[in-house]
Amino acid sequence: MIENVVIVADHRIILDDSVENILSKAHFVSGTKDDAGKYVEGLRIIGSEFLGNTVGYYVYDELDDVRVLPDTVYLDSFDLNKLFLCLTESGGNRDDN
Repeated sequence: MIENVVIVADHRIILDDSVENILSKAHFVSGTKDDAGKYVEGLRIIGSEFLGNTVGYYVYDELDDVRVLPDTVYLDSFDLNKLFLCLTESGGNRDDN
């Protein structure tokens, strides 16, 4: 069982935390381009997928209770493997917003 994760990219540590804390910040936000884009404003986007007018953002950040989730936007989680790929492909600094 994995308890702590350390991810190194470009010769520097970009993540060092418990699995529980890491997964609590890993969110997949999908919906219409306009509504999902507005929802993720100001959040750390580490990857994205586009299909027509639908977009999905891989977000690594805490979601606050002030952020209103529109009916056209859906939240899901994603696994450590996808998080690792998103962070190492971008060196941990990607922001598609």
